[in-house]
Amino acid sequence: MGSSREASNGHGSTAPSPSRVRIVTDADSTPWLDGLPEGADPEQYEAGECPWEKFARATHDTWGHRLNDVLVVSEHATMKGILSDRRFQQGMHARIRRQAPDLDPRFVERRRDALLGREGPDHIRMRRIASKSAFTPKAANRHRPLMQQVMNDLADRIPDDGIYDAVQLVHDYPSTVIAQVLGSRPDEVTAFSSTVGTIFDAQRGIPEAVPKAWDAIVQLDAHILDLVERKREQPGEDLITDLLRAESEDGVLSTQEVHDIAVAVVMAGTETTRNALTRGLQLLAERPDIWQQLVDDDHLSAAVEEILRFAPLAPLRRVPSEDLPVHDLLVPEGEVIVLDLGAANRDPEAFDDPDTFRIDRAGSSKHFTLGHGHKYCLGANLAKAEMVEALRVLVGRFPRLEVAEPPVWSSKGQPRGQRVVLRFSSMQG
Repeated sequence: MGSSREASNGHGSTAPSPSRVRIVTDADSTPWLDGLPEGADPEQYEAGECPWEKFARATHDTWGHRLNDVLVVSEHATMKGILSDRRFQQGMHARIRRQAPDLDPRFVERRRDALLGREGPDHIRMRRIASKSAFTPKAANRHRPLMQQVMNDLADRIPDDGIYDAVQLVHDYPSTVIAQVLGSRPDEVTAFSSTVGTIFDAQRGIPEAVPKAWDAIVQLDAHILDLVERKREQPGEDLITDLLRAESEDGVLSTQEVHDIAVAVVMAGTETTRNALTRGLQLLAERPDIWQQLVDDDHLSAAVEEILRFAPLAPLRRVPSEDLPVHDLLVPEGEVIVLDLGAANRDPEAFDDPDTFRIDRAGSSKHFTLGHGHKYCLGANLAKAEMVEALRVLVGRFPRLEVAEPPVWSSKGQPRGQRVVLRFSSMQG
């Protein structure tokens, strides 16, 4: 393929060279991948491996590689071009089907029709209206006292010796916060959290959760629609009320659209925040000097950005809506492209000293952990505020943090901490 890291057109992709583009034929379904080096699966981890240990092994001698019949993109500039191009769509239906092939088809269709799976003008209009009201930094800041209260209540569970599993500590945090940010009553939070947990377990393919998935999504839908009707009658200082009041040059949101956005917040902001916080606490426990900096100086927002860059979640996927060029390849319509966030977030062309965890890093926010462009996480301000306030509470109560036991992580898909036992100490020094 010539130079492995060719100059891009400023959007991370180049127009295909006619002499090098291969045309797909019925006889050979993947000739467009010919010439790419074979590479590793970004979702396969060694047993017990922490995510950032795998990401440190990323190579950057090529912009992408071939994994069987799939294109995996690892270069920051190329990934930015794909994420910026609305012709590359999300492909959620295929992803859910791959992870949990036995799910009720009604569940799969419902998830595909939700905001996170939508494409085109309707999706853009909904995002524009919502982003100018319910998802601004000001709107997220209003909920910071609630976030602190929830984390303080959870931190009360840490025993006197300070040894506690971070997975257990943060498990209920995002669902409790989101339920109340939406406007749920405190007495509804436990049932809400259980329903959301069933949905996520089913999407991961956990056998006992799969048969319950459809009932769980019906329960969640009913809860959100009930909230919408309640907030029409009794507006409050909550996200549902913000969405009901939202209005811009793009119009207003219908009841169903308010519901769909609220469900998207639940689905995108529960497990991701939980996993990101667990990763962040382990990273900081491994670096007690940095934890101490958070106690002494207010670098919490910078620390959150660096956690997201250094230890991102699962790879993203995009599917071209037509045959589209990426570098000198013509990617056929409908082919799944895997975006290796762990590699792109450590691309030395985009980040100085990328394998070092630094809270004083300039440009950490260039990471793609929360997406980019038209599919950038709608609730990013809310999610970052949740992480900042959780850390604020913990560093205030426990100025020392250390690893107490070797951590245990899952080894496939979106790696989740199974057991991350830390020592939280209220004594400095």
